[in-house]
Amino acid sequence: MKRLFRKSYSIILVLLILFIFIPVISASSIVDPKNLEDGKYEINIWAMRADNENVSSADSDLLKPSQLEVINSKLYAYITMQRADVISDFSYQNSSGDFILAEVIEENLEGESKTRTYKLPLTDLDSTTLVRVKIDRGPVMGPMTVDFRLVTDNDTLVLLELTPKPEDPASEEIEDGTYHLQAMFMHETLDQPSMANGNLVNPVTLEIKEGKIFTIFTMTGADGMTDLQVKVNSFVPVEIISEDAAANSKTYKLEVVDFDTPVTLQAHIPVIDMTVKFRMIFDLDTLVSVAPGTPHNPAIPVDANTPVTGTPNDSIYDTSNKPVEGTPSEGDNNNNNQVKIPKTGDSASFKMVIIIWGLAMVTMVKYVIRKSEALNS
Repeated sequence: MKRLFRKSYSIILVLLILFIFIPVISASSIVDPKNLEDGKYEINIWAMRADNENVSSADSDLLKPSQLEVINSKLYAYITMQRADVISDFSYQNSSGDFILAEVIEENLEGESKTRTYKLPLTDLDSTTLVRVKIDRGPVMGPMTVDFRLVTDNDTLVLLELTPKPEDPASEEIEDGTYHLQAMFMHETLDQPSMANGNLVNPVTLEIKEGKIFTIFTMTGADGMTDLQVKVNSFVPVEIISEDAAANSKTYKLEVVDFDTPVTLQAHIPVIDMTVKFRMIFDLDTLVSVAPGTPHNPAIPVDANTPVTGTPNDSIYDTSNKPVEGTPSEGDNNNNNQVKIPKTGDSASFKMVIIIWGLAMVTMVKYVIRKSEALNS
């Protein structure tokens, strides 16, 4: 009887530990499907028949789990379908009842596993989305269209990563006054300097008054880069405050919303009849307070990693080894703007907790059994 009691006690102890720790671990992965923050998620999405609650035959071609992405509070789903050589023209029904072709993000038509990944917007995770695909049944039977509904299984929703929230605008910490600092022209979409960066003279001037920020900067090669405009809802001309014909330069002044919002500019390059777009960013680590009216001071130290600007070798005309950016004035057949589907990541921290918890449970069970055997011997 004593031996039976001790074994029962050991089992009860293990079950009690499991009862205490499993809810704690499971709670760490809970995501509220009605309140999704900007970030990336995984979820199972089912293809259901359009006219009833049965699973559609198309579900066998829909890979699970699917990815979700929330961008500026807007929800998007990434749907991957197999048999991409047979299934095509994946479209979704919008709020007006029209079917819109979904954006193709990625496709793999090599080998046996032929897949194609689509991106489409979702209203929310409680609503279904009606989709339509074309199925190629061969030359004899011909193509047919199939409608089905996308239904999310909210119990399978897993957070992969949250989008970092931007810090408070640095301008709130800078007092009114006049400053010099380093700036850079960056590519419109890529994290690399724009070819226009070679025409920017550093440092630039900042004037902050009653919370409003203005930047004054000089660009060389004025005849090679004309019609400078800044995006304020639409593109408008930037104010020219001075010109130096001998140096072939112009000095501009424009208002900056804040330091977390890049200034989007565009200019025309007559020699190749092209409009280039680029972003102006500021290096606040180089900020130096100066007296009002102080001219640009080239003697301000420049970080060794900051490209030197305004030199002849960085001219806008030197495009031999640089990617062309911007939009040609007559036509643009560039199709390189497709966004790759986000990589599916693991919830590393959650899995680590599971592993540690499992090892701890195994160790504890062995310890309890060993103690019980020692007492029974």
